[in-house]
Amino acid sequence: MKIQSRLVLLQKTMLSIENMDKQLYPQLYLWKTVKPFLENWLKNQVNIFNIISNIKNIPNMIIHLLELPKLLINNIINYKLMMHDIKQLSNNVKLYDKKYNKCYYLLSNSINLIVIINLLNTNNIYISTILIFISIILTITNLRYYKNN
Repeated sequence: MKIQSRLVLLQKTMLSIENMDKQLYPQLYLWKTVKPFLENWLKNQVNIFNIISNIKNIPNMIIHLLELPKLLINNIINYKLMMHDIKQLSNNVKLYDKKYNKCYYLLSNSINLIVIINLLNTNNIYISTILIFISIILTITNLRYYKNN
């Protein structure tokens, strides 16, 4: 059976149904059963009235086709503007990222200083050990940041 482009989904569905029908009721031939309904539907779709109404729409189609180059040019211009905006946003993100990293660096150093001050005031060995580890981790992070920037 020749596959018509406008009926591809319908034919695909019918093939699936036919496969299921063959399993349920092997004597049924689905295409013979459905053929009158399909023919009736096609007659309703492809009749003289539909063809005439499509011919009446040709002037509107021509008008829209004439507007197509203008729309295409506008879309290209809008695309270029959007790409420019995306580049600007990307640059802004980079700037904010640098500012954020500097703030993180300063905050990390401040916390490190607070940890060291608390370390000097603490007599508990466990708390001192934890504070030393925190201080070492913050120092390593700060050194990595300083190395990368």
